[in-house]
Amino acid sequence: MRGECLSDNRRHAEREGCGMNRRRNFTLIELLVVISIFAILAALLLPALNSAAGKGRQISCLNTISQITKGFFLYADDFDQVVLTNDAANKPWTRIMRDSKYFGESLWLCPEMSTRHASEGKRPYNTLGIYRCDLTSGNPPLYNTKKEEWGEFRLPKVGSDLAYSIKRMNTPGKIFLAGDTRRDSAAASGPGCGMYVFEPRTYLENGAFGLNHLGSGNLSFFDGHAAVYRRSALQYQGFTRAIWNGSKINL
Repeated sequence: MRGECLSDNRRHAEREGCGMNRRRNFTLIELLVVISIFAILAALLLPALNSAAGKGRQISCLNTISQITKGFFLYADDFDQVVLTNDAANKPWTRIMRDSKYFGESLWLCPEMSTRHASEGKRPYNTLGIYRCDLTSGNPPLYNTKKEEWGEFRLPKVGSDLAYSIKRMNTPGKIFLAGDTRRDSAAASGPGCGMYVFEPRTYLENGAFGLNHLGSGNLSFFDGHAAVYRRSALQYQGFTRAIWNGSKINL
């Protein structure tokens, strides 16, 4: 009898051990709950991650614009405090600065722009932009209304050139130098690309100052500072035209 009891106990323990080692599978409902939790977490985290990535590109672009500004100051130091947006042969500032070795093509583009003009000859025109005070599309250029405050720094033209004298600027900290630009998505040439010049009240070839970074744009001035500007701050600076999300907008 005692042997039989021991044998029964051993068999019972073995059955219990097998039950403990048996793997339990997820049910379909449990699996769906786990998937739903991961989907909710992704929906919460992805916008924050995208915003952080966009902020990083904005900082990178601001650094690029600051380097462009420094390059123009080096050029001005060598040419009696004069800078060019384009020369007498209508060569754009990008080619002027590259050919003169002040900076290279790596500083032409905003990192937020995923498109670049397919034509090699057009690429120097589809870049970050320089302020061009003589552009107009119906409204008088901002420069015309600011001469008394800013000073008459625009020099007489020689051929197709447009030159500024820093010596003639009364308030260089209020005069734009470089900034984000964009062409709208409907532009016949280079849609979504940058525009090598901008004027706060003007669209040129469907391009203008660009709100390329989370609804804001980077802008530098002739005193050397550069900063991020949202729409309200751009309005205060006199801007009335911009490109946002591929479309023209009035500020």
